[in-house]
Amino acid sequence: MLAQILVHKNSKIREQAVLKLLTTQDFSLNHPDLLYFEDAEKLGVEETKKIKLHFSLKPYSAKARAVALVSAHNFTLPAQNSLLKTLEELPEQALFYLGVDNLDSLLPTIISRCQIEILNNQPEQTQDFSSEIEQLLEMNIEDRFKFIEKLEQKQEFLAGLVVFYRNKLHSSPNLVNLVKQLLQAEQWSKANVNIRTILEYLMLNLPKSA
Repeated sequence: MLAQILVHKNSKIREQAVLKLLTTQDFSLNHPDLLYFEDAEKLGVEETKKIKLHFSLKPYSAKARAVALVSAHNFTLPAQNSLLKTLEELPEQALFYLGVDNLDSLLPTIISRCQIEILNNQPEQTQDFSSEIEQLLEMNIEDRFKFIEKLEQKQEFLAGLVVFYRNKLHSSPNLVNLVKQLLQAEQWSKANVNIRTILEYLMLNLPKSA
């Protein structure tokens, strides 16, 4: 069981963090084993009943059932009390991600049963490479490698690739494996693997069109 609270006042930053965690677990937003609540949804006892029912069912195709909420601070007090009972009975393989604007918005008993992550205070600033990526996808492998060789902002371009495809997950859930590869590539770059080598590897895995 993993129950995690992600804290930041900016809902977009919470959403980015939730989507990244879901992607690393191979979940797209329309995955049958995922129950996802977007920002600004009213959350009452009926929603906690849906969550409890979701976790009571066996996974359809994933290894676990998952629930993710961008704004869990919208839970009413009765709903939080109901949610506490659900947390106490979570299956061993359950994944539960709760985004909140402030820890004070949740009952201490809920907080005590979750891992806490305070997200970065500044939003992720990523240069927009959308037009370059769309041109790149029309190229053959040889031209893609030439593009990477001449590219000056290689690290920034990798971050742009991650954002480009993560934003497409809403409409193209089949891209979840590709996004997972891109996130892994970011980890390689932080481990001092040669960035050109990483990007050339990715060129072999990118689709042939946007």
